Amino acid sequence: MNLTKKIVTLGALAVVGAFTVSNAANVGIVSEEAAFNGYNGLGAIQMQVDKLSAEYNPKVEAEFKKLNNLKTDAEKQAYFDKNIRGIQEKYNQEVSKVLAPLDQKITAAIQDIIKEKDIDVLVANPTSVGAVKEGNQVIDLTPDVIARINK
Repeated sequence: MNLTKKIVTLGALAVVGAFTVSNAANVGIVSEEAAFNGYNGLGAIQMQVDKLSAEYNPKVEAEFKKLNNLKTDAEKQAYFDKNIRGIQEKYNQEVSKVLAPLDQKITAAIQDIIKEKDIDVLVANPTSVGAVKEGNQVIDLTPDVIARINK
């Protein structure tokens, strides 16, 4: 887990802690990674991503070979900015398009489930749940999300 995700997770847990100190709450947790991996159609999505990788990787590799022949860091940076960055951005956009329907499906499932289960606070991708005030519930919504996206 990178530092940004750790900071966001810790911040989210601090918010949960502050909220639950003052109010009884139902706290929902969701592992978005587990939900993503639990999707029955993931194989088809992975095939699309693999196809994009097969298309873009040779282009990037060829450009990096050219870049490595340049002498100065300034030349390399200019070449990267002009020739490689665009290819990488286009690849990322294409992958995002492939993943967007599943992302939307997961988001919609989470939103529906938190309404149905009367969840007051949702923490996504927690690495741990700290102390929860007596009377509060911590509910793992991940299995419900996986079931919902596979309907």
